[in-house]
Amino acid sequence: MEPVGNFESLTASLKAWADSVYFVVEELNTRARATMNFTLEDLSELCKRCEGY
Repeated sequence: MEPVGNFESLTASLKAWADSVYFVVEELNTRARATMNFTLEDLSELCKRCEGY
């Protein structure tokens, strides 16, 4: 399982054949001090990129 905080780290994790990835979305973040978060608008792109793997 790989944490991803942006599309660059998502791409790297997918290319490395991570079994799974996890990410946070805006205020739904349990990591209060995380600086890299996806937005609700990013969700469709996240799904699109993950579908092929």
